[in-house]
This record gives sequence, structure tokens and C-alpha cells, in this order.
Amino acid sequence: MENGKLDSSSDVYPTMNDGLQQAAEYMRTLQQRFQSSVWTPGKQRSRVFADAHPITAIFLGIFGALALVPVASYLIFMAFVLVSCVSVALALAIGFTLFVGFWAGVFLFFTLLLVLCFTCLATAAALGFYLFYRLIFHVQSEDGQGVRGWAYETKNRLVPSGVQQYADNAQKKAADYYATAKEQSLKLDQM
Repeated sequence: MENGKLDSSSDVYPTMNDGLQQAAEYMRTLQQRFQSSVWTPGKQRSRVFADAHPITAIFLGIFGALALVPVASYLIFMAFVLVSCVSVALALAIGFTLFVGFWAGVFLFFTLLLVLCFTCLATAAALGFYLFYRLIFHVQSEDGQGVRGWAYETKNRLVPSGVQQYADNAQKKAADYYATAKEQSLKLDQM
């Protein structure tokens, strides 16, 4: 590195260069194996066959050259059909899944709505039975305090304390307002 510039001859990325060299060496090895085990023996067998059967070799050569385009077209067409069928099938599967999922969601919504209604009804019935039982207890029992005791107990059990305090404060403010208004109207009448 000179004057803040990278030197192109230095090994900036030694592992990358090593990886590229290994890949190139591997490709050369594959090429040599293919040439020695497939290409050269195949070429020799073809020459031996052509020397032994020249007319058949010419026929196979012409047939191979002429059949190359139809076979390639067939393979391309079949690949296109396969990709098209898989794409259409996948699109239909996703669409059908979304369709069924939507209607199952609608069914689930109305089922949960029905469950909510039954839950509200059951809760209201249980609360009503409990309040009726406590009313009977307060009215008929010696320990009970009558309807007034039942109302006080119901208010304390069912209404949260913060709401009760807010309601009590509102009642006090309303009473104070009416008392102040009454006093002011009496003062105006006396004038």
C-alpha cells in the first residue's frame, strides 16, 4: 500500500484468490477426467464402428444431425409444459387454500360470535341466580339485612371501588351544586 492506494500486486484477498485457484484446478481435473474416460474412448469406438459399418455410421450421423432440432424442441416443449403445469397447479393450490381459508375464517367468526352470545347469556343467568339467591338470603335469614343490605352488598361486590368513589364524588358535587344554587336563589328572593 503506497500513499493510501491499494497495490494491485499485493494479496488483498488471499483467501478469495486461493478459492479461485482451487476452483480452476478442480475444473481442469474434471475436464481431464471427462476427456480421458468419456470423450477419447467414445471417439475411438465411433471410429472403429465407422470403419466396420460405414453406411450405418453415415445414416446415424445424418439422423443425429436432423433429429437434433426436433429432439431439442421436444425437450424444450416438455420443460415448458412441466413448468406451466407446476405454476398453474401451485397458483390453483394457493388460490384454493386462500378461498377455503377465507370461508373457514367466516365460519370461525360466526361460531365465535355465537359462543360470545352464549357466554354473555350464561354469565347474565349465573349473575342473576346469584343475586336472586343473595336477595332471598337477606330477606328471609335472621343474619340478612333486607333489601337495603342486599343492595349494599351487590353494589360493593359488582361495582369496582374506583367507579364507586367516582360516583360518590359526583353525587357530592351534585348535592353541593344544588345546595349552592338553592342558597343563591334564596338570597335573590330576599333582595
